Amino acid sequence: MWLENAIRLMLERRAISPTGCWEYTGPLISKGYGYVSIDGLDGYTHRLSVQYYHGHEFKDGDVVAHKCDNMKCFNPEHLFVTDVAGNNRDMFAKGRGYVFEKDTSPTCPNGHLRTPENVYEHEGRKRCCECRAEANRKYKAKKKIEHPFVRSTNPAAVAKQKSRDAAKERAREIRELMERARTAKVEQNE
Repeated sequence: MWLENAIRLMLERRAISPTGCWEYTGPLISKGYGYVSIDGLDGYTHRLSVQYYHGHEFKDGDVVAHKCDNMKCFNPEHLFVTDVAGNNRDMFAKGRGYVFEKDTSPTCPNGHLRTPENVYEHEGRKRCCECRAEANRKYKAKKKIEHPFVRSTNPAAVAKQKSRDAAKERAREIRELMERARTAKVEQNE
């Protein structure tokens, strides 16, 4: 029943592009994928579409890839199930992948110099330190922006966040009172 309700909502929030993509016009996550949340349950639109229209039961390692490369798209004809390796092969075949090790230019794709100090190895692949630092800064900045679902869908999460907010406010008030008391005591001793 939940899946049917999610699909109904997705179809209400659908714009059909000239390429036939069913673009989700509702909330998107940071990577551009559509995201649905109903009655405390949530899911990515492209995965829900495959589950509903293709009857696919997901198991560990399953990835839904887009033939159209449009992350907002949930048209079941544009989607296929693969694994991470298959998704990477598809990405490289379409020219979207980048292999740091095979590139002999003096800079990374973002223009940072390839010096021994600016290159590190992660999971057997060489990476740019400056690019990683920039990605971390962007991630932390996004974490500070409230996600549209955090305070609106799950009653337990809302209650927990309100409790945290109230505790922070009480702690701030106590600090202010203690500071005023210290200031008054210093003034009284003078």
